[in-house]
Amino acid sequence: MSILQIDTCGYEINDINDVVLRTFDSLPVGEKMVLINDTDPSHVFNQLEEKRFGKFEWEYIEEGPDVWKVSLAKKYLNYI
Repeated sequence: MSILQIDTCGYEINDINDVVLRTFDSLPVGEKMVLINDTDPSHVFNQLEEKRFGKFEWEYIEEGPDVWKVSLAKKYLNYI
């Protein structure tokens, strides 16, 4: 199984947020994607925290200076 990679280098911030949210929403629960950007995508993390709180895992794979890569996983939700 290959992991979906989204390269948003050169996109406007709002476009990056929209693309990542749409792609994240399309992921099956438990699956991962890799976000690739030419600046720190912490604004995406902030959007996910606001709009998908508790539903994702965020892990930097590479942290610049030219390329940032983040593993973004859709979490299983545990209900008790």
